[in-house]
Amino acid sequence: MNTELLFKEESYKIIGVCFEVYREKGCGFLERFIRSACFDKIILELKAAKELADEHRAQVQNYLKAAGYQLGLLVNFGHYPKVEIERIVNTRGRYDHGKRE
Repeated sequence: MNTELLFKEESYKIIGVCFEVYREKGCGFLERFIRSACFDKIILELKAAKELADEHRAQVQNYLKAAGYQLGLLVNFGHYPKVEIERIVNTRGRYDHGKRE
């Protein structure tokens, strides 16, 4: 089993920007407030919800399949007291997600 993170450097840069936006702006911004091209290989899905749900994860998985990408970052700016970020990996039609805060 490969334990190396997919697109580690790129995803860390995106996550860093998300933390910075959350620190400066706080929680509760609308989902369209910030979007990024994500290095043309990572799907970035933004939410402003109390908590992430399986529907959000499934939405990212569908985007990954449609785009043919392997990695998606699901970012919730509505969570308090910290931004909520999950990595979702497209592997053979299934997804694995790991929570990061």
